[in-house]
Formats: sequence, structure tokens, C-alpha cells
Amino acid sequence: MQNGASSTQNYQQPNETLQTQVPHDLKSLIRTIMRNFYGFELCLCMEMLLIYPCIKEDDLAELLRLDLKLVHQHLVNLKAEKFLSEKCIMETSADGKQTKYSYFFINFKMIVNVIKYKLDQIRMKIESDEKQMTTRFLFKCVQCSKTYSDLDTKDIFLTMRCTHCGGDIDEDTSCQPKQSARNLL
Repeated sequence: MQNGASSTQNYQQPNETLQTQVPHDLKSLIRTIMRNFYGFELCLCMEMLLIYPCIKEDDLAELLRLDLKLVHQHLVNLKAEKFLSEKCIMETSADGKQTKYSYFFINFKMIVNVIKYKLDQIRMKIESDEKQMTTRFLFKCVQCSKTYSDLDTKDIFLTMRCTHCGGDIDEDTSCQPKQSARNLL
């Protein structure tokens, strides 16, 4: 029974390999996102975390030569954006005092999901803007200038009269989309 327990502890599946290196393309993507969408100091913090995989908050402040409170604020912002993860460790100093230190690191699996999510949000916003740009008013009342979209034409189709004032409705050619839907996307 003891032999069986020791053999299961040493057993690893042959297909499981531990990924210890981060692909260069992923690091490059993170750098590009940070430079384009975030401030300079946040970009510096992330750059240091790309260089040093796990770093103490105090050491990062010393490397960047920034105030500890400012570095803490930046790290909390990056953690809120789900770019970083934090691990708290209690360390004992030489005089016997225990101090709690925060270590920050990039969880690359999570950051890939966050980037995908943010890109999807941008895509949905662009598609929403596209729909608003392409829906235009097609008909306009001659008397009261009320406009009717293509969705409202079912109400006025038979009479071609304004539902507000009863005036004649003509096609409005002045409302044209400003951009092509394909170019916007």
C-alpha cells in the first residue's frame, strides 16, 4: 500500500507540460496595449513586471524611483483591470518582527481573457455605432417636418399622411449616412 501511494505522488501525465516561458508575441501585445490605452507610469509598472515575473511592491517603487503610495495606486489600478494578481506573504525580519509584503505578478492566462473581453466590447460598440449611422430617416412631413424612419413606414404606408398633422409625406434625400458601414467596422 505504501508503494502505491508513493507511485501516485510521482505520477505525471505525459501530455501535461508546465509552461515556464511567456511567448514574445504576448509580451509585445501587452506592451502595445499598455502604451496605447494607459498612462506612462502604468506602462512603466507593467514593463517592470514583464521583466521581473514577481516583484515586491517596495522593490518596484525603488526600481521606478517613484513614491510608494503612487506605485501602490498604479498596482491597485492594474489589479482592478485584472492585469495583475497579488500574493501576500508574511516575512520575518532579523529582529523577529513579522511583516506582510505584497508581491505582484502577471497572470498571463487571465490577461489573455481580459484582452479578448475588452476587444469584444470595442467590437460591439463599433457595431452599435454602425447601426445608428446606417439607420436614417427616409420620409419627412412637408408641413410639420416630422421624420419617419424605415421602421415607421408601416404606420404611414397606406395613407402617406403624417400621423401628427395629417400633411403629405415625401422622401427625405438630405439624410444620407456619413460613412459607409463597411468602412466604419
